[in-house]
Amino acid sequence: MTALKGGVTRTVKLMPMPGSYGANIGLPEKGRYTVTVVIARPETPLTLTFDFENE
Repeated sequence: MTALKGGVTRTVKLMPMPGSYGANIGLPEKGRYTVTVVIARPETPLTLTFDFENE
């Protein structure tokens, strides 16, 4: 997972969990981040990008 704000990125490796993936991360400051999640599968990687508001 990569969190991007103002041209600065932070990449975190997600841990597999039963039926999902997850991680606890701290974002350096409040504001809107663009988050990209990439799940590497043998056939085709899955990518999801969304905006997140850190209040």
